[in-house]
Amino acid sequence: MHHIYVLLGGVFAAYFLKWLARYISVRLQVRGLPVIHSAIEVMEAGHRSALPHIPGIVPARKYTLDDPWKKYADAQSDLIACTQATTPYAVYLTSNPHVALSVSAKPAQYLKPTSMFRYVAIDIFGRQIVSCQTGAEHKRHKSVVKGCFNETIMRGVWDAMVQTQAMMWGEVGVREGGVWKDIEGSTTQLTLLVIGKIGFGQEWPWRIAETGGKILPLDESLYVVTHSMFAQLVAPLWLLKYNPFASVRRLAKAQTSLIHHIMSMIASRGATLQAETNILTKGDKIKPPSDVLGAIVASQMDVVAESKLKAGEKVQAGLTPEEIVGNVCMAGHETSAHVIGFTLAYLALYPEHQEKILQEVDGITGGSLPTYRDMPALKYALACIHESIRLRDIVMTLPKLLAEDCHLPYTTWDASGQATTHTRLLKAGSHLIIDSPACQRNPFTWSDPTAFRPERMLDDSQKGLSTGFSSGQRACIGKRFAEVEMVAFITHMVKEYKFEPVPLEGEGRMEMEKRYLEGKEVLNLTPGKWDLKMTKRA
Repeated sequence: MHHIYVLLGGVFAAYFLKWLARYISVRLQVRGLPVIHSAIEVMEAGHRSALPHIPGIVPARKYTLDDPWKKYADAQSDLIACTQATTPYAVYLTSNPHVALSVSAKPAQYLKPTSMFRYVAIDIFGRQIVSCQTGAEHKRHKSVVKGCFNETIMRGVWDAMVQTQAMMWGEVGVREGGVWKDIEGSTTQLTLLVIGKIGFGQEWPWRIAETGGKILPLDESLYVVTHSMFAQLVAPLWLLKYNPFASVRRLAKAQTSLIHHIMSMIASRGATLQAETNILTKGDKIKPPSDVLGAIVASQMDVVAESKLKAGEKVQAGLTPEEIVGNVCMAGHETSAHVIGFTLAYLALYPEHQEKILQEVDGITGGSLPTYRDMPALKYALACIHESIRLRDIVMTLPKLLAEDCHLPYTTWDASGQATTHTRLLKAGSHLIIDSPACQRNPFTWSDPTAFRPERMLDDSQKGLSTGFSSGQRACIGKRFAEVEMVAFITHMVKEYKFEPVPLEGEGRMEMEKRYLEGKEVLNLTPGKWDLKMTKRA
């Protein structure tokens, strides 16, 4: 027995010494930079804002999440290092938009850290474009997924949003004006129904019924999954499936039902498209599908056919059915809903921008409601959306993994604001986090950075520095989809209604602004609960 204790003690000592050497190495790497020390990985965690502040263990206050630029202002540096006792690498935070663009333009040097929980978790439905690694894997996914964003789909997105928005006004009781309550819940439901229509070609009711069958209907299964996404990502399927609580078991049923429906639809759409292809005459093409699932299946068939022509029957090209499911399931309709919510908050608090949007719409349409063909000209409405994203960044952080040693530029400044540029060697294996909320409030890039000034987004040189949709090869592939549905919503709402915030009893202007503009971090930044007073325009 004594020998066992000696052996275990030796193993523990060896592990401890290895950890200590590694941790000391990380501490040495970050010397000379402002540093935040912690025991666990925090800055990259989606639940970070819910953690308590424990000095040296979880230094939550030092991350200044409510005021993302503050930690850099305090450090007088746009590069900060983090050491974490539980990870074998240094973490660096940059708040420089120019550096962010440069990093995003070098995907082979700055890889995606696919082993991080945020990327592993979202693969529950199948590997997809957001979680796959830069290089051949990402190229394979992109070759298929890009086929979903053609003009037929974009026009359908606009029309689906306009039709669903019109239904929503009646459902929330403000068709002729009144108080619109629970904006966050309503916009999330709105974008879900748009996904139903343009994603799957199905019309869903505003209130989705709860059923008790073995397989839940597609609308119900997607509704349940999206409203329980945190549990879906964190808990393994077996834990949900065999849970003693029926409400939790329903989450498992929703997940398996959703996969069942999409797999069946993939097979059905593929068979239909193949049958149509078989009867085509030479030179003819089938009509592009008007829904995302059909478009991705058609794109998959095109990629496979092209690969066979080049490399023969043995080549494996495109996506597996599971990967198609993964890409469809993680479409991210709630991010559009949250951007719409924050944009409405800014427009309600600063109504002069509603009038500028209205003037733009009327100048383009002659007083009619805008259509998809007007989208390229609706620049001010889109600028309001991009300015909202700048101030209330939904995604929050963009982590990178260094594939090799690199020299990263950064800036420090003195009390008078005099800036000095430096270069820092970062070791391979380190993590570099593009701190997007801080990048978008960097006063060296943005004048009056906390002010809502959509005009700045009309300047392409300024707009190009926004990190909200990322950039480079790994930029958000659904950016255009999101822009179309959001512009459709905002322009139609402003054309039909004036709207203003509803203050609480005894609430001052500053308190009301804070309530309307603050968000909570869940899987992304989510608006709070507030109402809008809607007045129908004549």
